[in-house]
Amino acid sequence: MAIENGPSKWRNFASWSAIAAILYAAFILGMFAFHPAGVIGGLADADAIAVQILAWLFASAVVGFSKRNAPIGSRSVASFVIGSAVAITVFLSGIWAVGKFGGTAVVEEIGGSARIAAAIGGVWLLLGLMTAGVLACVRFMDAERAADLRRDGRGHAYSAGSMFTWGASLVVLALAGPGGLVPPATALAVVLALMAASTLLGLASWRHLDELMRSISLECGNWSLYLLLAIGGGWSILAHLGFTPAPTPIDWLSMFSALMLAASFIALGRRGLLAQQ
Repeated sequence: MAIENGPSKWRNFASWSAIAAILYAAFILGMFAFHPAGVIGGLADADAIAVQILAWLFASAVVGFSKRNAPIGSRSVASFVIGSAVAITVFLSGIWAVGKFGGTAVVEEIGGSARIAAAIGGVWLLLGLMTAGVLACVRFMDAERAADLRRDGRGHAYSAGSMFTWGASLVVLALAGPGGLVPPATALAVVLALMAASTLLGLASWRHLDELMRSISLECGNWSLYLLLAIGGGWSILAHLGFTPAPTPIDWLSMFSALMLAASFIALGRRGLLAQQ
């Protein structure tokens, strides 16, 4: 049986790697478009080319390996391309925003902790958009996966909204520190509304989870607590003893948000769901 499945998996690996390579080559050219010297100037930068080629090869191989069990078809390829295009568009928009505001005094003034919080919030925003993008691509998927998504579509939509609003609240908070872009009173009203929306959408998505996903969600909560106690608690102990500066309030929010993501991957990985296609 292993001999029968081997060639098919390797063909899928090669095919998906090639598809990803073509798509990500366009992505790299898009990134060079934001180079101060333009695409031609960016391509003339040997160090940048070397880094991008390594990233291109690695990302293509990762896609090929992760989708080695996924069949090649017009629907699956279209779903992958559209989903990747959404993620790439958001990423390039983020690069544009960093290039636009990264050198300003405002961004420098908000401090490193706020910049980290904004980056983590951006990851949550991206995850929410990617989840919504997957739902939008349901008609391009194979029949079995499309049926699953249609059945649980409302729950996934609530989850996408919850992730997006949580990420947005973190970004707004990061930009509302001393000397920030957003006035504190405005930030408070916006963040309270976003966090309330994230909580309500999260509770709504819980109603649509099956028994397995509810179990994973509970395990994710447990892992989040343990990781927060280990990392946040360890940091607090070192700060109390005078070895490091104490974590700021936004550091705690960043840790909580990042460790929730880490806990999700741990809970999914323990059940082998990260490898399923």
